[in-house]
Amino acid sequence: MTKILNFDDFNKITSNITSFSHAYLFNVNSLNSALPFVKEFAKTIILSDINKDSFEYEDISYKILHDEFDDLYIVNPNTIGINTEEINKL
Repeated sequence: MTKILNFDDFNKITSNITSFSHAYLFNVNSLNSALPFVKEFAKTIILSDINKDSFEYEDISYKILHDEFDDLYIVNPNTIGINTEEINKL
């Protein structure tokens, strides 16, 4: 397991990724402290094929940062696991 402690660590790890999966699982101690990294990772994947100078890039980036992007689901289990209700929402 690779620990990400800051954005430098994050950038080193994500810069080496050449293909992406349809889903990722992050095991974190605190979602609040990990959320900026999770959102940046999502932006890296979702925006990888979009021109950085385009309106679309800015629009999607804004939506990801403000939890308004419909195709991004961040599940925060309140217990040890993810319950059926959360899975059904997905």
